[in-house]
Amino acid sequence: MTLLFGIAMAVFVWRLRASVMVRERLQTDNPELLPKLTENLPMMVYQFRTFPDGRSSVTFTNDAIRSMYEMDPESVRQDGSGIFDLVHPEDRKRIDESLRHSYFAVRPWAEEFRVVLPKAGLQWRFAQAVVDRMPDGGTLWHGFVADITSKKLAEESDRFAERMRIAKERAEDSDKAKSSFLAMMSHELRTPMHAVMGFLELLRGNGREQDLDNIASAEKAAQAMLVILDDLLELARSESHAGGLMKRAFDLQDWLRGIATICRSRAEEKGLSFTLHIAEEIPANIETDRVRLTQCVLALLDNAVKFTQVGGIDLRVSISQTPLSRRLRFEVRDTGIGIPADQLERIFEPFARADESVQRRFGGMGVGLSICHRICQELGATIHSQSAVEQGSSFFIELEIGPSALPDAKKISPKKQSEPQLNMHILIAEDQATNQKLLALMLKRLGCTYVIASNGLHAVRNFQDATFDLILMDIQMPEMDGLTATRAIREIEQSDSATVPVPIIAVTANAFDSDRTDCLRAGMSDFLAKPVSMGKLADALRARSAHRSG
Repeated sequence: MTLLFGIAMAVFVWRLRASVMVRERLQTDNPELLPKLTENLPMMVYQFRTFPDGRSSVTFTNDAIRSMYEMDPESVRQDGSGIFDLVHPEDRKRIDESLRHSYFAVRPWAEEFRVVLPKAGLQWRFAQAVVDRMPDGGTLWHGFVADITSKKLAEESDRFAERMRIAKERAEDSDKAKSSFLAMMSHELRTPMHAVMGFLELLRGNGREQDLDNIASAEKAAQAMLVILDDLLELARSESHAGGLMKRAFDLQDWLRGIATICRSRAEEKGLSFTLHIAEEIPANIETDRVRLTQCVLALLDNAVKFTQVGGIDLRVSISQTPLSRRLRFEVRDTGIGIPADQLERIFEPFARADESVQRRFGGMGVGLSICHRICQELGATIHSQSAVEQGSSFFIELEIGPSALPDAKKISPKKQSEPQLNMHILIAEDQATNQKLLALMLKRLGCTYVIASNGLHAVRNFQDATFDLILMDIQMPEMDGLTATRAIREIEQSDSATVPVPIIAVTANAFDSDRTDCLRAGMSDFLAKPVSMGKLADALRARSAHRSG
């Protein structure tokens, strides 16, 4: 209730109390006076009498009691205690204590409380009254009761909206914090991986013949680590954005080599063999949710290793094509314990096991295959199995794929290759000494000259002092970051209409799509996520050079 309304009603109660006392003193012969005065009021006006023996009576009330308490005036005149029975149980103690305090202090009483009515159910009321002590020891209360249910519902709605706003802000803050953490992790992990894989590639180009196998093995291990890193970061990011597939094109053969490296090490720990068979006709690149597919294939391979004691595991990848479909087929084959035929159909159900002895022997909760089944449903793929007890099992995933989203990738050759000479003068903006050295060696091998700037501020100054064919720009640098440096360079170019914009390629460990978008919006020409291979760097330089000359 507003303060003005409360004051007005208090004045009304005092006037009503005075008129009642005047009527009692004058013994007026007009009993219809008070009903007429109160019949059109939007609240219940009452006089409530208590007696020393515990009885109570509503000696006067207008007709509004029918809506306020769903009672008629005559019934409460005989016994007024039924009104208190309607007060919500959680509010009764508070109301009793406040009435007692008002009585002993002889002060006006006012409270908000809930009532539970037979028909209307839960309602909110505001009551206000003044009290007189009677000569016989009883009390006489003069007051009013108003319906404030709508007001309370509106307040509750506002409170709910505020709670939702706060919860939304907290969730957004949490997402921002998680995104910031993921970006930091991506940068901190990709930066050393860039150096490891880059220097391995340089070693492969200059290495002795007897060292090439070892270098190739190290490259495969590094590639496997990169697959795990990418998938962990992608999984965490997808969870922070609450679901949905994240389809994108990726190098299928590189991905398979990484998967094979992981499984081969696990198999060899148990004395098992592992072979990877890739059909020649499979595409170099596919477009799907790589994280989900990795989860599913690795789970099948992990099961194959777990349930195989002698022999080995095969991963076979092939493709089937009809005029209406193009399906990629993964087969995980093992020589393990096998699955009884009568239990083969339910192995994709949660917690399903062939029998309890399998769980005691091999451990686990039996949820891996059900997760694979769910993932396949999300990907639009199918999964099924064949098995024979003590002979082994085969699990098949068939994934519908569209046309290749990327140009075919060349397979890595362990032999030394001659890189094309590009003859470009390039500015390297990079703060890490190891990455400066790596990019410098790569550019030198590609026939380029270079200048190194250790931060964005130095890069802008170098750009102003010399002419470059291209700039390789890191993002996270001290004093001035790569995005700010790029904007500054573009502003300088715009001030001179005769200047041809220099291509700026981001070479960064910030590898998310949002990072790519930020770079392009800042004015960059292209984006390379670390680790960057010699081939990718050469392709990017060649593409920018051709675009500029054209």
